[in-house]
Amino acid sequence: MSWQRKGLNLLVFLVMALILVSLAESIWRFDLLAKTVQWEEEVPLNSGEIIWVKRTVEYTLQGGGGNPLDVAYRPNMPEKLQFTWRGKQYSYGGDAAIMLVAISPSTNQPVLVAPKGINNWIRARDFPCVKPFYEQFVVNESKWQLLPKLELWTLDLPRNLMAHRYKVNEVSERYSAVNRQQSDSIMTIQSPHMARIDPDYQPEICAK
Repeated sequence: MSWQRKGLNLLVFLVMALILVSLAESIWRFDLLAKTVQWEEEVPLNSGEIIWVKRTVEYTLQGGGGNPLDVAYRPNMPEKLQFTWRGKQYSYGGDAAIMLVAISPSTNQPVLVAPKGINNWIRARDFPCVKPFYEQFVVNESKWQLLPKLELWTLDLPRNLMAHRYKVNEVSERYSAVNRQQSDSIMTIQSPHMARIDPDYQPEICAK
């Protein structure tokens, strides 16, 4: 190999190394520029009561799904919920896309319900393809635990937590139940299983 070819290969190597270092530095800076966003939502419960749920979501600089160069602040999947019910405080933190806070008629305790097919749960946890494809959390000594199966009393209950995510600079401090319905109106039409606990819901991956 001639010295010219060796020199060219070395130059290509150095350029690629500089690109990788620059990319790593950009990712590191993006993490440092993360923004924690909080808001409160008015949540009507199946018991007839109304609570306010505080939600905390971290926004980081991310590329768009169809265009990685479309970098903007977008919400990460894990989030935190905090609320007070009958004088007791409850808190949930995790990657479940919680859509419903409800009160169990049998235990008189709060429960959380999330569709299993959201946030890649089905791949991460190898859930069996059951119907309806939701997961229910129950509180046990201030900790949330998954039940083996969804309880029947939750079926057809309407969603009471907002699914829509606003841009980081458009998030309001508070959203009423009416605001939530307006924000989620398109989703309600396109994905009925996200608007209520649908007894027949199964993700497309289960039909294959």
